Amino acid sequence: MQLKALALAAFAGLLAAPALAQTPTTVVDPGAPLSGYPRKALGLPTAAELKTATYVRDVIYGHRDGMALTYDVFKPKKPNGALVVNM
Repeated sequence: MQLKALALAAFAGLLAAPALAQTPTTVVDPGAPLSGYPRKALGLPTAAELKTATYVRDVIYGHRDGMALTYDVFKPKKPNGALVVNM
């Protein structure tokens, strides 16, 4: 009988205790999957960028399964020695 009363008291304590799970919060939309830099990198160069650099599209560096592997080259008119590779 004492064990039954103890179990009943423990169960009542669990019901009265505050919830341990996180309270729901409002979901904030993070935006498009490609935002900021990646989206800009995938786009065409602007007129201002074309004035400061030469731009060569679709340079073929190899073939795989019958498809050409290409890259684009931006070469600044005033190079500073830095290299950026975006894959």
